[in-house]
Amino acid sequence: MSSAAGPSTSGGSQEAGSSRSSRNSQSGSSELAAPPPPPLESLFAASRTSSQVALLCLYFPIGIILALLRFFICLHAFLVTLMLPKTSKVRCCVVRVMCTVLGLVVVEEDKNRDPDVKVFVANHVSIVDHWLLDVLTPCVLPSVWDLPSVLNWGHIYKEFGSSTQPVVSSLKQHLETQSTGLLCFPEVSITNGSALLKFSQLWPFELGAPVQAVAIKATRTLFRDLALSTLESTWLSDMLWMLFSPWTTFRVSRLPAVRRGKDDTAEEFAARVAEMLAAQLGVKTTPHTYKDKLDIVKRRRIERVARERRAEEAQALANPELMRMAGQVKEVLPDVPLAVIARDLQETRSVDSTISRLVDGIVHYVPEKVRVLSPQPRQSTSTKKDSPVNELVKNAENAKVMFNTSASNFGSTAEERFASYQERKARLIENARLKYIQKHKLKL
Repeated sequence: MSSAAGPSTSGGSQEAGSSRSSRNSQSGSSELAAPPPPPLESLFAASRTSSQVALLCLYFPIGIILALLRFFICLHAFLVTLMLPKTSKVRCCVVRVMCTVLGLVVVEEDKNRDPDVKVFVANHVSIVDHWLLDVLTPCVLPSVWDLPSVLNWGHIYKEFGSSTQPVVSSLKQHLETQSTGLLCFPEVSITNGSALLKFSQLWPFELGAPVQAVAIKATRTLFRDLALSTLESTWLSDMLWMLFSPWTTFRVSRLPAVRRGKDDTAEEFAARVAEMLAAQLGVKTTPHTYKDKLDIVKRRRIERVARERRAEEAQALANPELMRMAGQVKEVLPDVPLAVIARDLQETRSVDSTISRLVDGIVHYVPEKVRVLSPQPRQSTSTKKDSPVNELVKNAENAKVMFNTSASNFGSTAEERFASYQERKARLIENARLKYIQKHKLKL
């Protein structure tokens, strides 16, 4: 019996070992085959335009009237938030009704309300997320990212030392002394909800209090692909489009509250909450941060300015009259690029004005290297003494024209700056006169 049991046991251990090795190999292959995170550009809408162009054109007059009416209703709702106490149930009911009139429908799916939880974190999909969550549960947003500071009067925002990184001690004091909770959007930036940015604000995970994640999903009725926000949109444009749309539905789900482990750092705790929030939303987390978004916005603006400048230069170079005027300026200031001259002439339409703007430094440019050709000396065939006029011509022919008209130093007083301007102006005129004599080989 024992001899029979031995092989079976060894065979079972071999099977268990092979199963473990197969699981390890499968897990390793799954880790290797894990899909990469979505690109950063996919988290933001490039434009707000809808594919339903015909329907949008028909709705446009109605939307304008609706936006105007809602604008005045929005002012009344803002006054209500100022006058009524923040924790008043009457305030919550009145503001919620006004939100519905404004086209902001809030549907609370998974409530999971816990009276002991006073720290909330949520994903950021629109500029009214803070307002809608405040209607459901009175809370304070320590940081203001996309709205002007004048709106801090609505009892939704509060300064805690800094608008970008609140002081943790002040936040802890608020939790101990106030009945309202704290709300945070750790992503900092608004996204389209297709993925989560890496949490950049970590103060909710440093308070030592339980944290409840809140998942927000937003959809527009009638215009489903009309973006709530775009990559470069402002809070004002987002608000106007929000008032213009028929209505927008926000579905809010609360996850169970979690606590920070004893050995967890703030970063690890934030990553764990982010994974829970992403699972509730059905999306993935990404290593991208809001600073990466700022880099994209900056790069897009630089590229747009460069494209506009190239288009202006091409348009200017295609204008014969403008090129004739640019040639006149180029004769006087050969170290100035022709494209810069043509672009400024499009604004001034005057050779003298462009020269003055270039000399005074109003138009900035990178000087071109001008090759100065020294003329060959002429053999004198006359033994007579040169007249003063001929001497002037000879000096002009042999002169090396220098087009550096910049001042050696910047005057500290208005009189010194005016004297420097007159000096540079005289130097420019003298350079232009000498070059003109050299070019046309005048015989006076």
